[in-house]
Amino acid sequence: MEGNIYINGAIGEMPMEIGVRLIDIIQQVKKQPEATSFNVHINSEGGVVDEGFDIYNYLRSLQLPIKTVGNGLVASIATVIFMAGDTRVLKEGTQFMIHLPWGGMDGTADEMENYSKVLRDAENKLLKFYKEKTGLTDEAIYPLLRNETWLNNEESLNLGFVTMANVPVLAKAYFNLTDNKMTKEDKNWIQSGFDSIIAKLSGKKIVNIVLQDAKGVSIDFPEVMEGEQIPLETPATVDGAPANGEYVMPDGNTYVFVDGKLSSVVEAEGDSEDVEALKAELESLKTQLADQVTATATATATVTEKENLIVAMKKEVTDFKAQIVSKINIDDKKDAKKTEGNEESPYKAMVNKIKNKKWQV
Repeated sequence: MEGNIYINGAIGEMPMEIGVRLIDIIQQVKKQPEATSFNVHINSEGGVVDEGFDIYNYLRSLQLPIKTVGNGLVASIATVIFMAGDTRVLKEGTQFMIHLPWGGMDGTADEMENYSKVLRDAENKLLKFYKEKTGLTDEAIYPLLRNETWLNNEESLNLGFVTMANVPVLAKAYFNLTDNKMTKEDKNWIQSGFDSIIAKLSGKKIVNIVLQDAKGVSIDFPEVMEGEQIPLETPATVDGAPANGEYVMPDGNTYVFVDGKLSSVVEAEGDSEDVEALKAELESLKTQLADQVTATATATATVTEKENLIVAMKKEVTDFKAQIVSKINIDDKKDAKKTEGNEESPYKAMVNKIKNKKWQV
């Protein structure tokens, strides 16, 4: 089981702010006793040097696989915590900044001299740490620290701060399934099937799911890849912080989050009807869907690959539509029992929305 740790905001206790402390990290870990590895999500401007090293040392002491994920900002002492990961990745657009420690005080000359020594010791500690973790020399790393250097994803990877490059979304097919009465299970099943087909066409990786609620708020599921269903207890963030509370989605379903995890999904009230007509409509869509996949394949394949790829993708669509019909046959009896009037069923709505699908490559 993968555990998740969230570090958002300043690190440690400062005169004007109490940020994330070692005790906060320990408490998060203790709440996940079954975890066999941890993903550490970091969005922080930095803070107290000693607190940052304490958190780093604690994470390493767990002796479990650690993956650190930078999301938004990883700066100052937060970069030290980031280096606790066996695997380290920055999400696209994340800013990564390293610099020498700084501070200030009032006092006598002796007191200020002593404080200067404290700063110099912290400087040497950081320099030694970055050298050991990245393999860079004094001549390479010290000027970067002295000049307060901001690194992009590629530079962070080349210098050894990041272990793997983030892969952006390069190709994706999607359906406009946002305003019907389908259940969450059905929507995810339909979407995942077609995402799988397009992923095979493009050969590109699809990154984690980000959903928007009815008000346009983005909900990030860092551990769920596009095309996968979102199980309960899945971690999620909103603006880099653990998601909490209720979010009404465009389809009327309500996602409920507790302590940064998906606690439940309250489905919108729906109607049902006999689905015999749906089977015929699904069959009539088969050719249309195959044609669209053919067009996508034509745009992405070389001339010598087109014929085999089109045949293969037509078979993918045929098999997938057979799964849909099979699923409907299984659910016929349940749907028939729920029949009330002539209102549109979840499956009928599904067909209508597939007719109006949108493609993006």
